[in-house]
Amino acid sequence: MSFGLYDADKVVDKLSQAAIPKTCASPGKLFFGGFAAGAYIALGFLFAIMSSGSFYPFPQDVAKALNLTYPYRIPNASVFKILLGATFPVGLIAVLIGGADLRTGNVQVPFYAKMTGKADVKKVIYNRVTSYGGNFFGGFFVAYLAVAAALITTGNVFGSVVLDVAYKKAHLSAREAFRRGVGCNRLVNVAVRLYARSSDYAGKRLGIRFPIFAFVTIGFEHSIANMRIFSAAVMLSAHEGALHTITRTDAFHNLIPVTLGNAVGGFLFVAFYYRYVGNKDVGPKDALYVIRDFIIATAALMIIDVLPMAAITIALSKVLSGMYAATIPAIVTIIYLAIVSYVARRVLVKPYQ
Repeated sequence: MSFGLYDADKVVDKLSQAAIPKTCASPGKLFFGGFAAGAYIALGFLFAIMSSGSFYPFPQDVAKALNLTYPYRIPNASVFKILLGATFPVGLIAVLIGGADLRTGNVQVPFYAKMTGKADVKKVIYNRVTSYGGNFFGGFFVAYLAVAAALITTGNVFGSVVLDVAYKKAHLSAREAFRRGVGCNRLVNVAVRLYARSSDYAGKRLGIRFPIFAFVTIGFEHSIANMRIFSAAVMLSAHEGALHTITRTDAFHNLIPVTLGNAVGGFLFVAFYYRYVGNKDVGPKDALYVIRDFIIATAALMIIDVLPMAAITIALSKVLSGMYAATIPAIVTIIYLAIVSYVARRVLVKPYQ
């Protein structure tokens, strides 16, 4: 006799019910929800950088060249990571408690609707491509505001931290970026489950905070947060005195494997795990069908959203210069993603409501 474990199916049922409107909402609403989530995550990262930047461990020669000396700089890698991790969770708290559509969390939630028969794989694909597009828009918008408002500049420590963090992310190997993406979204989706399992707001906030604190402090990679980091770094690179020159090619060298890693980490180690161990009626054959659907949905996201985003931004960046190269490719990409959202809704979700 087989039994479900850990009361996992109770949370699966709760999240699958919550996923139904996410898979059927109009493209305008879902894209706007994705925008809000991307902006919340970007604001969380901006808050984290502002809180921890003075502790960033620049090499001595770089710090001296940038005139980042005591008392404006107290290098300590552990303190920097802890402060970054302690402040960043405000983004996901705003997403989950305030309400928004984050693609990394949507690796889990809409798939539960598919697993429980409340949605088909087409609706999952629609949700993913639309929320991911909105997330990119939200991250770019906050990055632009931060640079345009001179909150982060090439002349202050915060801009230099953004540029150096982006440089290090861009120079990870594809394997390293993928593996860090797996670790990240395993913890992000554990946070989503703990939020769903808690019955009061204090418990929900704590359930969100500690897994996110852990992934940021460890140094895992989150594709949506990285959208904001690279957008800001590309804009800063157009200014005189930038510590590094970051391009859109650098950005997608990181974003492509991290997006795939996030998909695997959130699905395999959280969504699939809890559905498989928590439901006594789910066997190996059912598991294979679920994995097949995950592969289809992930491939669709890469083909419809991620690879065209890379092609558009990189191609336009090569024929533009300065701030035009930093902003116009992103704006054109956002227009493409918005159009894709409407097309996906009409093609994948019928009847159109």
